[in-house]
Amino acid sequence: MIKIDIQKTFLSRSSKPLEFNFQCEIPLHQTNSLFGESGVGKTTFLKLLSGLLTPDRGFISVDGQTWFDSEKKTNLPIVSRSIGFLFQESSLYPNMNVRENLEFAFQKGKEDKNFLQSLMTTAEIDNLLNHKVEGLSGGQKQRVALVRSLLQKPKFLFLDEPFSFLDRRIRSQLVSLVESIQKQYQMTVILISHEIPEVIKLSKKVYIVSNGQIVSSGDPIDLFRQKHNDLLEAEVIGRSLNDEVALWYPNPFVVLKRKENDPSLKTNEFCLTEIKIKNEGE
Repeated sequence: MIKIDIQKTFLSRSSKPLEFNFQCEIPLHQTNSLFGESGVGKTTFLKLLSGLLTPDRGFISVDGQTWFDSEKKTNLPIVSRSIGFLFQESSLYPNMNVRENLEFAFQKGKEDKNFLQSLMTTAEIDNLLNHKVEGLSGGQKQRVALVRSLLQKPKFLFLDEPFSFLDRRIRSQLVSLVESIQKQYQMTVILISHEIPEVIKLSKKVYIVSNGQIVSSGDPIDLFRQKHNDLLEAEVIGRSLNDEVALWYPNPFVVLKRKENDPSLKTNEFCLTEIKIKNEGE
């Protein structure tokens, strides 16, 4: 279990201070998501957890190991936290080809070519090794970046909206790839996403972030159904019907039912009373 109770304040001359106050417990060996509007603190949360930012106060404990404790003046270095990162931009080295980008990520003397080959096969990038980065598509770059982030066999994988600039087809392929890799290597994945279908497909637990705090958490379907219908207005995708909206994600197919078929609701406003997850063809 990851146990977090941290505070961070950013001072500003032009506006009031930005205050972040995060308390939560996050299960290990599964995918968990952070969900909320832009600017509410999701990326800041990941940076504080990873060590890219230092909290002002509090503690972070991971499976009994202290990563941060302000009272005991403990702050585990980033390199000792065993974290892989994948962000919106792939951050590949443009002056290197794919093979060189991947080999650069290996720790000297700890090259595991069998592991690399396994990841490349899973990600289907074997045929890209001699390609220059600038010639890759967005989806190919993110596949390579994902493999590179895993080469040091991290226990944790932090994904900060890594698929947001990709089209639906490529995005769905990469989501399935993350799901497969997480299950195969039993990593703890923390995903930031604005896409409800993506959260439902990947996550065992979702944390709703608002105004620098985690305001609720739980099973994605239960949480979106029971407490956060208002979040759906900006997030719903797919085809809108008179009494329901279908969130198409190649598999599963998620259907959100309109509450009592209330005609007073706007076309894109839905109150959830039922969520059905269908397999393709049903």
